Amino acid sequence: GKCLDKECPDGDVCQGHEVVADYITIAEAKKSALNTSVTVKGVVSTKTSSHILIQDGKDGIQLYYAKDAAEFASIKVGDEILATGTYTVFNGLHEVKSIKKLEVLSSGHEVKPIVITSVAKADIEQYQNMLVAVELTYVSGSIANKTNSTFKDANGVTVTVRPDSTWGTIPTLTLTAGDKVVVTGYVNWYNNHRIHSSLGYQT
Repeated sequence: GKCLDKECPDGDVCQGHEVVADYITIAEAKKSALNTSVTVKGVVSTKTSSHILIQDGKDGIQLYYAKDAAEFASIKVGDEILATGTYTVFNGLHEVKSIKKLEVLSSGHEVKPIVITSVAKADIEQYQNMLVAVELTYVSGSIANKTNSTFKDANGVTVTVRPDSTWGTIPTLTLTAGDKVVVTGYVNWYNNHRIHSSLGYQT
């Protein structure tokens, strides 16, 4: 590990100060060989009973753990955490599973959505597991829990938007084809990209 006291002469072998475990960036973790152990650090942007999304300012990844695991119950949105587990890719989604260690380093951080304009796969892939906000035009589908709806961006590129009460509150919203809204949520991946509207819609 590395000593958090910048003036400590002992560096990595320090025994007297608070020490943080070695970790790699999320981007580095996503380049790791599958099924290898990684330790990553990031701020929790959203959480369910079995998943945590973390971001480190440049990238995001999903942490998957045993459903309703008691040791994760105290983790809150805004916590900066250090997590060790096994890196994998599930249907295109980068995640760390089989979490062996989870440590809260600090709390009270804010993760602001990144404003984007394009939902084309080549443009949005870099934001996987990150919160985004994008102005879209409604095409079709119900705004209902765990129901897919279709929107398009300013260039006419369509994207699936999936409200999910597991991740956030689903608004009561009736849209007509052609209505413009700002959709805020995280970029999910299940064989292709979609947006889970964890923070809802703004007309």
